[in-house]
Amino acid sequence: MKRSLFPKINHSNRVFIFFAIVFTSSMTTSAHAYLDPGTGSMILQGIIASIAVGLGFFWTFWYKVKLFFGFEKLDDQDQNGKLDNE
Repeated sequence: MKRSLFPKINHSNRVFIFFAIVFTSSMTTSAHAYLDPGTGSMILQGIIASIAVGLGFFWTFWYKVKLFFGFEKLDDQDQNGKLDNE
């Protein structure tokens, strides 16, 4: 039996969710806010930094998983088990 990640939603709940989204999106007003170029630069820097940190975490975690299961050897050892600087 195939299991879904999301629970089943019956028809009445779908209709309620649809109308709730339509209602809340129709009630928005203008913010009349000003974002200067410095703010846009900070937002872009935060997005790029988040992507870099996420990729770094993923690759470090993936390397440890491969090392645990024996698919990868430690970088500082050669075939004989000796360190490179010896």
